[in-house]
Amino acid sequence: MRFLVVGDGKEKHDIRELARRLGVLNKNFFMFDTVAKKTVPKILAASTVATSLFIDLKEMQHNSANKFFDALASGTPVAINYGGWQGEILHKYKAGVVLNSKDINLAKDSLIKAIHDDEWLKNAGRNARIVAEEIFDRDKLARKLENVLEGAIFNNRL
Repeated sequence: MRFLVVGDGKEKHDIRELARRLGVLNKNFFMFDTVAKKTVPKILAASTVATSLFIDLKEMQHNSANKFFDALASGTPVAINYGGWQGEILHKYKAGVVLNSKDINLAKDSLIKAIHDDEWLKNAGRNARIVAEEIFDRDKLARKLENVLEGAIFNNRL
């Protein structure tokens, strides 16, 4: 099993140092600096599971992290550690897994179970791509917005 963390964050240096002390840095735990947006789909497509992880704050349940949408678009199952609307999407469409944010051992067990289940991975990846195309496609969303705005204009004229 290998893990890749991409990007920046205020704890990046501390995480790198901890990984170095544990002897996993550049062995099975890798850290890349921020990459160009066009590189993200390639990284995600090569991933078994993409994660979107946040500290346990209720406000994060309303978040709309780009990495969530990027992972779905790449057909990669998503693991998150918060609920909210994204958790509901993952459950409803079986496109990923919601990890327990209060118990790291339960979260670990859920993630390990998911990544060792080839059938689940295949189905969740396929479902992730379907969710991206059917629910979050920009063109479809733009048409919906256009219809709403046209409806509002029409109703105001009556």
